[in-house]
Amino acid sequence: MWPEPIAVVGIGCRFPKAPGIEQLWKLLMDGVDAAGVRPRAEWLLPSYVDETHEHIRWILDCPGGFIDRNELPANLIPDTLPDGGSVLDPQQAVFVQCATEALADAGLADLPVRDGAVVGVWCGATNIDYHRWLYSRASNICIAGYVGSAIAAISNRVSNQLNLRGPSLTIDSACTSGLAAVHLACQSLLLGESDFCLAGGINIIINPDSSLTFVASGMLSKSGRCRVFSADADGYIRAEGCAVLMLERLSQARAAGRRVHGLILGSALNHTGESAGISMPRASAQVDLIRRAHAAAGVTAAQVQYVEAHAVGTPLGDMTELASLEQVFAERAGGGGGKVTVGSLKTNFGHCEAASGLAGLLKGLCIARHRKIPPNLHFNDINPRSRKSGRVLHIPLEAMDAGAGRVIAGVSTFGATGANGHMIVAADAS
Repeated sequence: MWPEPIAVVGIGCRFPKAPGIEQLWKLLMDGVDAAGVRPRAEWLLPSYVDETHEHIRWILDCPGGFIDRNELPANLIPDTLPDGGSVLDPQQAVFVQCATEALADAGLADLPVRDGAVVGVWCGATNIDYHRWLYSRASNICIAGYVGSAIAAISNRVSNQLNLRGPSLTIDSACTSGLAAVHLACQSLLLGESDFCLAGGINIIINPDSSLTFVASGMLSKSGRCRVFSADADGYIRAEGCAVLMLERLSQARAAGRRVHGLILGSALNHTGESAGISMPRASAQVDLIRRAHAAAGVTAAQVQYVEAHAVGTPLGDMTELASLEQVFAERAGGGGGKVTVGSLKTNFGHCEAASGLAGLLKGLCIARHRKIPPNLHFNDINPRSRKSGRVLHIPLEAMDAGAGRVIAGVSTFGATGANGHMIVAADAS
């Protein structure tokens, strides 16, 4: 069990049609479908991409959860390429922007100039779209281009720009990256390695390279929506997002009289281990993960009212996750504790990949704080092979109250290469 909770004292974020945490919560509660088609002019196409290819045309016209380009920084960093073009991966600029906002939201905008404060920066990122685009042109091959497009530099750029001298790491564990970054930041705080941590995840899509792989593997939805847990689910749509949390130990936050958005009670990471394939999920690994997160948080399954699922709308992945949740929470339901409510904001705007865990974490924090649970969208009827999970789990199609007592939520994220994470959050009881 963790010695104390970690307090979330600042938030900066960007999601589709939601340039801040309050807008994100309103979007979720209103049941807004924020997916849409990106204007062709906003894609940066590598020189080797053939726009007439069938798959390329389909990707460029496929709906996704895209952030309004007017809500992104035009040019935070002055470095340029030899031809005068921008050298900077938009992910670096957006992460700096959200980190700065998280500091300000915490009332700690002056923290970088304070003496003695050790501030760590942890980022979850996996997308190298900008690097691919940059290096598809020989004239861009230079040291500025390397630094400007390296995912390692996303966290390091924040430390450099804000003069923060604690640990500074970018984590790539596929879809688990963002939640893993927050988990590791919490460990840094609990070990006394850092006094404060900025932790988050980011995913900005600028070209169709990765989407080509997902199309070829049948992962992307032909219907253009994430129909999580639904019988007609046919894959997921890709989405952009960024969130950065300002974290500190709860005892320190209370001593300073800071506002607390919510608490991270505990978390756990694991790997699926041996399976039919590195991308194949295994229910037993998910069950073990969630139980270890409960133990770290000092809670039982009976105390958890809501789970923000990783579920993206792929039938196998969704069924496996429902099976694992049914096993974890069966004792609660059988003991008269009632069903556990399960949802996924991917139905609102798609799968933010490396930032998906942060999107789910913010939703969980808002549910705990506001004591309301938003609806799931695009749900027809539960997959026939998962019908028995209805005895234990409830999928909300309308907004609902979270119930009596303290609201505790779990947040899951499962990576495409087998890395998994689960985090337990709650409101600050004080």
